This record gives sequence, structure tokens and C-alpha cells, in this order.
Amino acid sequence: MYDLYERFKAEVSTTSVHAIKLLDILFYSPIVSFPTIRKRLADVSNQTIYNLLTRFEKKGIITEISGRKRGKLFALKSLLDILKETE
Repeated sequence: MYDLYERFKAEVSTTSVHAIKLLDILFYSPIVSFPTIRKRLADVSNQTIYNLLTRFEKKGIITEISGRKRGKLFALKSLLDILKETE
């Protein structure tokens, strides 16, 4: 898990200061909604959060799993896969 975190951190660290915070949120809770992220990144604008989610999705870090236009859920599937293997 640590290697995965470090790899993703290297990928997003140049994106923005808030990218690392979002990554930390995802490693704490690998399935999240926008409102959950919003609560934890209270000092960040909604647009910045959306931009980060879009970048993370394009980089393959997260996947949108709800299939909805509103109330989307995002998953850090690579971490979930590791957790499944350790069960």
C-alpha cells in the first residue's frame, strides 16, 4: 500500500497543493462522494475539487463507480484490490 501511495503521490504532487490532500482522503476512505471530499477540504473551492477529481480520473487513479450524473461515487480501485487480496 505504501508503494502505491508513493507512486500516486509522485504523479499528482506537481498538480496542486490540494492534490496530496485528496490523495490522503482517498487512502483513508477508498470510496468517496463529492460531499465527503467537500467536508474534508473545506478551504478548497468546489471547482478545484471537481478539477482534481477529473485529473485523478484521467490519470487512472480513481474511477467513478455510480454511473450517475449527480451524486457520483469515486473509488480508489487499486487500493481496494490490495485490500481484497489481504482478506
